[in-house]
This record gives sequence, C-alpha cells and structure tokens, in this order.
Amino acid sequence: MSSVKRGILAVVGLVVGFLTLVFVSQFFRYLTPALAGDSLSLGMAGTYGVLTFSGTSIAILSFKPSRDVARYMSGAGAAVTGLYVLTGAYLLIVDLSAGMLVLIITTGNIIATAVLYAIATGGGSTSDSETDPKTTS
Repeated sequence: MSSVKRGILAVVGLVVGFLTLVFVSQFFRYLTPALAGDSLSLGMAGTYGVLTFSGTSIAILSFKPSRDVARYMSGAGAAVTGLYVLTGAYLLIVDLSAGMLVLIITTGNIIATAVLYAIATGGGSTSDSETDPKTTS
C-alpha cells in the first residue's frame, strides 16, 4: 500500500477515532436513564452503541487494514448484535415500544457487521506486508 493511501487512512482513523470518543461519552450519558427505564434514553444509548462500534471498527481498520482484522471486528459485531437481539427480545415482553426501538437499532448493527464481513471476505491481502511483484534480475 502506498504511503499516500496510508496517510489518508491515518487521517480518517484519527477523525473517526475522535468522533468515537464522543459517541462513547454520549452512550454512557444515556445509559444511566435507560437502565432506569426511560425508553427514549434506551433508544439513544442503542444508537450511540452502534455508532461506537462502527467508529471503532473504522478507526482500527484505518490503522491496521487487513482482512484478518476485519474478520475479528465482524465477529465482535456479531457478538454485539446478539446482545442487542437478546435485549430487544426481553424488552418486547416488558415494554413493546422500547423493544421495537432496540430491534430497529439492531438492524443498523447488522448492516455495520455485514459491511465488515464483506471487507473481510473480499479481495485484498491477508497480511500487512504485501509482497511486491517486482523482481530483480
């Protein structure tokens, strides 16, 4: 990978990493009222949870662009999606509107995980050090 592409990825990683820190702080801001039973706060915490996962994945892939890293991040996304599904199923029993909100947010996490999985199974090299096809005679 050329140094220009790595530089662009590093800038994108820094910007998205900073935004991810903002998403994490907002996630914890809305988590406390959400645990107390506020449906709107639950939806906002879920939204910031998905944004945090997506931002973290983009920032990590910006600094370490490989299929293995994308595969691991999509596995983490699948685990987070499983937690969202379990939470949404529980909330459907307790509070229908909050459960529907969490299940809708789960769709966003499924999309982010699917994109990461597509990156992981798509073309490209499997390691950081790409072999240069140039040969010396």
